[in-house]
Amino acid sequence: MNTTRIMQIGLLVALTVMANTVGAASRYTDKDNALKLAAALDKGVYQRKLITSTFVKSVSTDKYFIKAVLENGAEFDWDINKIRALAREGKVMLRNNQALIFPDQSENKFVVLDKNLFSQRALRSKVYVKLHPESDVLVGRRIAFGIHQFNLAKLLGTQNTHDDHGYRHEYIIDLENGQREKLSLLDAFHVLERGALLSEPGMEPVMRAPYRLTEMRVYGLQETGQLGVGQFGVEMVFDRPIELNNNHFPYRFYENGDIEGRSTGREKFVVEVTLPNAELIGRIRHIQILEYLHNIRVVPDPIHAKRVLMRANIAPEVMTLPPRIDVRDSSVFVSFAKVVDLTVADERSISERDLLTRQEKMLNRQPSPEELQRRQTYREQMAEGTRQEELSRKEETVEGRIDKLIAAIESYSIAAENASSDHQLQEALSSRNALNVRVPSMIVAHARKSLAKKQGNTEQLRMLLQKVATLTRDRIMLRAINELLSSPEMQGQ
Repeated sequence: MNTTRIMQIGLLVALTVMANTVGAASRYTDKDNALKLAAALDKGVYQRKLITSTFVKSVSTDKYFIKAVLENGAEFDWDINKIRALAREGKVMLRNNQALIFPDQSENKFVVLDKNLFSQRALRSKVYVKLHPESDVLVGRRIAFGIHQFNLAKLLGTQNTHDDHGYRHEYIIDLENGQREKLSLLDAFHVLERGALLSEPGMEPVMRAPYRLTEMRVYGLQETGQLGVGQFGVEMVFDRPIELNNNHFPYRFYENGDIEGRSTGREKFVVEVTLPNAELIGRIRHIQILEYLHNIRVVPDPIHAKRVLMRANIAPEVMTLPPRIDVRDSSVFVSFAKVVDLTVADERSISERDLLTRQEKMLNRQPSPEELQRRQTYREQMAEGTRQEELSRKEETVEGRIDKLIAAIESYSIAAENASSDHQLQEALSSRNALNVRVPSMIVAHARKSLAKKQGNTEQLRMLLQKVATLTRDRIMLRAINELLSSPEMQGQ
């Protein structure tokens, strides 16, 4: 089989994958689903007005849509396409701060997300188990990460991105390894559905820091014991033992007409191995030629943070077997087979409180004791946070001001866990986030001044610096804290 024919096959496979998209669902739905949808929308909110009633209407047998009537008398006829768009754009909110979601573009079935439950679970969890989506080469792989902090996308200015289904990213989970997870309402539903938020680590290892790639070594062709077959490959050396398994390091084989401007012709195919939870230490030397591999290099993944890609150009007709991945201690071995007979292997805000009160009155619904307690706790903790900030301004010592501000952070965090609406959650997290930025800077400045003047209790300074290090993931700030902790003045030298 010649190279031209191989390239045609590769291109055909790629086009087939691209064309394998899911068809859109009908703009109408069956009666049973329409009744459930109408019940879900009833007493929800649209255009900052309550939906006072909903009706099911039909255009023919088994083709139903929804009529919605607002509290101001406005009426709307919504087919499923319109409701799906409203849900995706966050323009309709169900009662009790729930969200309407259509998980599958090819179906009209819907689910309901309890946004309060999700945010409370996220705020209290220490571990996030990421299950990668279909669009990710790591699809199906589970990796557990330590959680640093939960946040709202709008507070971080990252709310203008969307998931694969068009749902806007609403939430942010910053992980301890420096990775940032953007979650839409659809993502949040799946996270709850599969129990991906854990209050404590489970049996699987938890990634708390990225593996740092220090070196790339090669090993030459060796006999494997199979007649006519040899094996060679690349060893990726990291800074510590790897807890992930072989399956966490997938490969893919694809065609690219101009890889980094250096490859044309026979070697414009690429084999690529993904190294998750990894980062580079400085520059790793490229390897020009190793058997039928050319221009072997490692680069940061341009799409995903804390990932490294090992790439090599390859002539497709020599790739008869997929590479083998082996994890041993601190290394990942990527092995390739070489045979004599070479053929191709194909790889395939109205006032929120008033709105809530009117909503509950219309539903003739009384909040549960748990809900009432949560609302009370939210108000008390927000007031306590504000009180602690006020007290900090009256403190005469820097240590006293810092203690009060840290207490305020803790109060705002508890308030966030007890939020009953998006507005309350944003208010609590906004107050917490502002102090998370302010307090580390105060402590670093105070520590520098105290050490320079040889004043203050170094042990107390050390405790403050260690405590404040948990509040930030800013690299410059963390570097400053670490420099102070390891300084001769702090060590008493």
